[in-house]
Amino acid sequence: MPWQRAVKTIAIIIFTLFALLGILPAIVSVLLMSRQSTGATWNGITIGQSTAEQVIAELGPPDEVEGRRTLSGPFETYRYYADQEDIGEWPATYSIEILREVVISIDDYSFGQHDVYLSEFIELYGTPDHVTWGQDFYGARVVIFLDDGVLVEVLAQLLPEDTWVGAAHYFQPCSMTCIRAMFPWGVFRGSQVPPEFPGMYEYPPELDQEDPWGFTD
Repeated sequence: MPWQRAVKTIAIIIFTLFALLGILPAIVSVLLMSRQSTGATWNGITIGQSTAEQVIAELGPPDEVEGRRTLSGPFETYRYYADQEDIGEWPATYSIEILREVVISIDDYSFGQHDVYLSEFIELYGTPDHVTWGQDFYGARVVIFLDDGVLVEVLAQLLPEDTWVGAAHYFQPCSMTCIRAMFPWGVFRGSQVPPEFPGMYEYPPELDQEDPWGFTD
């Protein structure tokens, strides 16, 4: 019957959309990063240049490997865990994405084990190109160094030397449009101010601004 065919078609469309949403970030990331471009160097590994073999030479064999075929070629994720009991949990201490045997991105979540501050990234990469609200709570900010392909998630304080880094992401340098495609949710909130949790932190009024340090004024 016509109405049954219509319902079936709508259901197929809905399931297809959900499937695409689930894999969209990975697809966009691979397509945008498949071009040749060299980014920052992290622990002896250079984005867009170092090979899978060099990663293992620097860090040893990964604790976990996930691989799949993509339109741009074979794609693998190497995951390293500081605590072997955490293997399989998210996030890994280090997560390294490799396309056609070349490193295209690195996620570093090791900062819970040692204190690193925003001022150290500024010393390495210069003045940030973009600062915006981060995820989850009012003090979070995302700081981006476009030319180097570096994005850091921080807990904002009045001074960069007091601003603690929670995570760092390294990738082949690209535009803000490309970066937003790679981080479609969870990192960026645009102009939407995150909620302030009562009693969590005491924030001075100066931190009411999206860029409290005036880097992008």
